[in-house]
Amino acid sequence: MNYGFSFYLDKELDSEANIYIKRMAAQGFSGIFTSIHLPEDQVAVYRERLLQLAAIARENQLQLVVDIAADSLERIGLSVTNPKQLRKFGITGLRLDEKLPLSVIINLTQELALVALNASTLTLEDVAHLKQAKVDFSKLEAWHNYYPRPETGLAATWFSKRNHWLRSLGIHVQAFVPGDGRLRGPLFAGLPTLEEHRKWHPLAAVLALAKMGVSTVYLGDPEITTVTQAQFALYLKQKIILLHIKPIESRSRYFKYVLGLHQNRLDPAAAVIRCADSRQLGVPQIVAEPSYPRTQGAVTLDNEKYQRYMGEIQLCRIALPADERVNVVGQVLPQELTLLNQLGAGERFELRAAVEREELK
Repeated sequence: MNYGFSFYLDKELDSEANIYIKRMAAQGFSGIFTSIHLPEDQVAVYRERLLQLAAIARENQLQLVVDIAADSLERIGLSVTNPKQLRKFGITGLRLDEKLPLSVIINLTQELALVALNASTLTLEDVAHLKQAKVDFSKLEAWHNYYPRPETGLAATWFSKRNHWLRSLGIHVQAFVPGDGRLRGPLFAGLPTLEEHRKWHPLAAVLALAKMGVSTVYLGDPEITTVTQAQFALYLKQKIILLHIKPIESRSRYFKYVLGLHQNRLDPAAAVIRCADSRQLGVPQIVAEPSYPRTQGAVTLDNEKYQRYMGEIQLCRIALPADERVNVVGQVLPQELTLLNQLGAGERFELRAAVEREELK
């Protein structure tokens, strides 16, 4: 899986932007996506910013993929018919929303690292022509759009079928997930490919796409929070899903006991995430505490009334009733609940105490 993020040229590439890009590269992202659909009165500004972005991408060993309309490209003095010029400018990939002549696509693949075709409109006839022309398919990807307007994102069923078809033809697939920091205007409603991901945690959406035939994922919105950046870094580098939890109001004495690194069992349960080996880790006597209903995201600890299950740590995927044999000791933060159903068999996760939300920006 390849991971990228977006930076749009309506924002100046100031020191804050430079820091963000460097941090994202250090955390395991490998590409930047931008768009040059130009305002009439800012052609020179956007050209200069694109040059700056290309230089920063090169400095941080990031691929730079540009979403273009042919006329916008020409207005900043570039052309799809001159791919060597594009490469010298610092552009390593182009996303083509409109169909271009086969000869142009062939020339682009000879100079650029990536040519991204429209995943929704690509036809079998198009693919046949590309194969007949012996286009290097290692340079081609099928990219889905993002959808700024709520209710217009793709349906998951159609999306999965489409990806299966594209992959059967030897074409890698890309999609977008929303951010959770600064969102892109004018609607500020997230930029997902799938409608169901619009309000999801960005990492949860990424993990879901990985199971749906996607090999490259980009964050569509211009920023994610620093906390989410840390979650991505831990996952990209160590394949650990970081979950922040807070104590319940009654302040269980066992809250600190459940913190730390865990692993989902290899035989995953439907209703809960069971921490493998949690009953074998020097379990103390777990005294029964007042029982509470278990909400989605509740972190629980089986007490002495559960006999041999005493010490088992669980996270609730769904809401469950109170049980006197089960202590509720913590709660996953609401903004991270969509991560729970992405935790598969044998996957590792860390439970970390949440600080105040103001610090989780």
